Amino acid sequence: MNNDWIQDNKISVYEMFDLLNEEKVEYIYRGKFDSKITDGILSLAEINLDGEDSLKIKKRVYFILVEGLQNITRHQEHSEDFEEYNEGFLVIQRKDTEFAITTGNLIQNTTIEDLQSKLENINKLSKDDLKKYYRQILDNETFSQKGGAGLGLIEIARKSGNKIAYDFQKISEVHSYFYMQTKISFVSDEPDYEVQSLANMKIIHKFFTEQDILLNVTGIFNHEKLIYLLSILESHMSKQVVLKNKMFSIMIELMQNVVKHGDEIEINNVSGKHSVFFITSNKEKISLNSGNFISNKKVPKLKKHIDRINKMSQNELNKFHFDTLVNYKTEKDIAYGLGLLDMRIKSRNRIYYDFQKLDENHSFFSIRILLKYEEQRERNLTYTATESTPYINLDEKNGQFIMCGNSYPESASKFYKPVLSWLKKYSLNPRLFTLFEFKFHFLSTGSKKELIKLFNIIEQIAQTSAVVVRWHYPLNDEDAFNFALDFSKLFNIDFNLVEFNEMDC
Repeated sequence: MNNDWIQDNKISVYEMFDLLNEEKVEYIYRGKFDSKITDGILSLAEINLDGEDSLKIKKRVYFILVEGLQNITRHQEHSEDFEEYNEGFLVIQRKDTEFAITTGNLIQNTTIEDLQSKLENINKLSKDDLKKYYRQILDNETFSQKGGAGLGLIEIARKSGNKIAYDFQKISEVHSYFYMQTKISFVSDEPDYEVQSLANMKIIHKFFTEQDILLNVTGIFNHEKLIYLLSILESHMSKQVVLKNKMFSIMIELMQNVVKHGDEIEINNVSGKHSVFFITSNKEKISLNSGNFISNKKVPKLKKHIDRINKMSQNELNKFHFDTLVNYKTEKDIAYGLGLLDMRIKSRNRIYYDFQKLDENHSFFSIRILLKYEEQRERNLTYTATESTPYINLDEKNGQFIMCGNSYPESASKFYKPVLSWLKKYSLNPRLFTLFEFKFHFLSTGSKKELIKLFNIIEQIAQTSAVVVRWHYPLNDEDAFNFALDFSKLFNIDFNLVEFNEMDC
């Protein structure tokens, strides 16, 4: 196994695939639940249900999933002391003869006795008795904002034809975590109640919490699944627009890698491009992980390509990317090239990978991409020009920075301090292309010293961004031209000297 992977990962992607495949898990989500996320989850489930022959089964699974998601969104509590248990939990399993839906959410301990009494009573009743009980409650009970008096639970039991498995895990003197599992059989409506299955899901929940895993999808991927995965994740990234765009772009490349280049194998009597995708998320970074089966014949070339681009600087990557686009002859020539290059460029981090040889024909190819959360900062920094200070516009979104006018402030170091501070933060995560434009009519000695500090930062930015500097100087001003020429030789940057007639900012 690749040593870099061992040092930076608690579990390999193949181990994750193997673990969840054994339990026939298709989807796991651990996080906040809102209407947008539940809509995405329902859409994902609906795609898989299209492959199920029985319309009756489809309707029952969909109904129970809706009820389970509503139970989480209506009744989830919040604990200040146990943040990790504030997250809701959902698992969808598709076994040989049944679907299993497991949900989990935090509840107050004061509600346990009543909830347990309802569940025990429901599990004792036959089909006909459940129907009568439902009518009785519907006729006699009042409703709160959080729903009816157990009507959802009764309907889950009726639609599933099985008992409801449940458990309460005490978290504190105030809160417990409530697990509920429902099964929908394909072949029989005979009651089925397997405690061990719920116990396994509790273990997986604990594991996902410890590993900071937000979302997992296992199975055969397609473009539709990708769209709904992106919709589920979008609300998590509302305050991280740039990072969200990078994450979405990398996810698309990871999924296309599976769809286009993964090998088909048969697992559990189902042939296709089986794969796994999961996301870990903590306060510092997001990790995007995917794994799929590939032919052993592809491994040497693929490994060589990844090792090569992992050693490249950002400028070398940009040039290699452009040359690859221009010079490739067939789609086959860049089978893995451009996708991996895009991931490497956008993440600004190396690609972690591993090949797990399974037999003489196939290996399991794992990729892990790390994305760091950006420090929140003002997207633009703008100063209005005065008689002694320049107009400044630092546009982070477009990677364009302009300074124009006179620069002879009373204290140059004080004036340029916030500009240098802002630019240092930008240098930690610059755009792929950055343009700097300078158009000075007069520069004081103090301003020139500050500009040297500024250009030292620009030189750092040029290590990970394609930087272009346009230095404008007044027409026929030989002294200004000579200063710009000498100044440009101090730095290893693409410097363009441009004449101007008028001071137009």
